[in-house]
Parts: sequence; structure tokens; C-alpha cells
Amino acid sequence: MSASSHRNRVGMFSGGMLFRYFELLKFRVFADLKSEASRTYLGMLWWLFEPLLYLLILYFVFGHLRGGSGEGFAAFLFVGLVIWQWIRSTVAHCADSIRNNMHMLRQVRLPPALFPLIVICTDTFKFLVVLLILLVMLPIMGVSFTLQALWLPLALLPTLLLILGAGLFVAALPPVIPDVKLVIDTVLTALMFVSGIFFRADSIPEKYRWVMDFNPVALCITSARHVLLDGVAPDSASLGYVASIGVVLGVLGLLTIMQLSPRYTKQVI
Repeated sequence: MSASSHRNRVGMFSGGMLFRYFELLKFRVFADLKSEASRTYLGMLWWLFEPLLYLLILYFVFGHLRGGSGEGFAAFLFVGLVIWQWIRSTVAHCADSIRNNMHMLRQVRLPPALFPLIVICTDTFKFLVVLLILLVMLPIMGVSFTLQALWLPLALLPTLLLILGAGLFVAALPPVIPDVKLVIDTVLTALMFVSGIFFRADSIPEKYRWVMDFNPVALCITSARHVLLDGVAPDSASLGYVASIGVVLGVLGLLTIMQLSPRYTKQVI
């Protein structure tokens, strides 16, 4: 790395620039939320109706067409669906975040990692809105909260770290290798069917339980269900495992973005 390139990178992460990046992050998050809400007649209400529609469709398919899945299945499905939608939509949007903003990178000197961070903040805000609706609906579905529900923020923190790490990781390559986006979409689709959204872990044959035990998405969903539905504290080992994967993916993602950042401004869209 040349001396001038090193000075440029140091300048990009000085105290004053970090404050400006934070202000830009805040502005873009609110602007994106406002823009998205204005694109439909229902506006922000669509953030609530979308998971509810998914819930009704999936509850009908897996709760009735399959012959029923027992008492409390609606709440079981809703918790899994809300957590999964947060993970899936944020990671999928992050995969396009740098590529969709390469024109801005050509005009303004910005750290490319800023764009997946904007996506993560925007989608997490929408998730929090949906989470409030979930907490209101669970008692209607017959779920009684206990003091263990106070563990929920701690149970969700590793999920946020996983999203942050995965978001940075998947944002790095699509600007230079667009076909990677297809791989990301395929992996997300596969994860939807092996993360226990529609079924309970004890319904899986013993020889395949390892798929759930080592799947960080499944552990995120299970932790939320333990707190909200079972009234028990989340497993600390599972939380540590998920958080560790998030940190590793985040470091790899940042390193890859920094390595490829000179190519982003030269890439033909």
C-alpha cells in the first residue's frame, strides 16, 4: 500500500469524519424509511401486514394442510417467522447495498461498509416495529409472559451481531462478482427450510439434529422462542456461538471490503 493511499484511509476514519459518517448514516436511514413508506398506499402499515399475511398463509399450509401441528403452533410459527424475516430481508438487502451505490462511491469518498450498515439499521428499525406487534399478539394467542421475557434483549443481541457480520460479509463480493448474489439467495432459501421455522426440533430424526445444533439461524429462533413461549432463559452457549460467528463474519467482511474498495469505483455496473 502506498503512503498516499495509507493517508487517505487514515483520513477517512478520523474523529471528524466518523462523526460525519454517523450523521450521514442517520440521515440515510430516516430517508430510506420515509421513502419506502411512501411507495405504497398503506405506508408503514405494510411493515405490519406483510408478516401477518405470511403468518396466515404458512399457518394454513403447515397447520391445516399438513393435518395440524398441535396447540400453540400459531405463536410458535409467528415468533420463528418474525426472527427469520429480520435475518433474511436484512442480509438479502445488504448483498445489494454496495453494488447499488457504486455511483455514489465514484462521486464522494465514503467507506463502502457504510452502505450495508444503513441497510442493517433501516431493516432493524422495521423489525422492532413488527416485534412490538408480536408482543401484543402473543397474549391474544394464549401465551402468558413471565419475568423470563426480560431476557429478550439479550437473546436478540447475538442475532443482531450475526446480521451485522453476515451483512458486511455478503455485501463485499457482488459489486465485482454479480453472480455471487444468486448464491446468496440460494443459501437464504435453503436456510429457511432447515432453521426450524415451520417445525419443532424434536420432530427431526436424531441423526439430523446436528443441522439445528450448528445452524446459527436456528439457534437465534430457538433462543427467542425459549424466552417468549417457554418462559426460560436463553442458553448462554448458544448465544456465544451465534455471536462468535457474527464477529468472525464481520471481520472477514470488513477486510474483504477494504481490499476490494479500489475496484468498486472502477467496476462497470
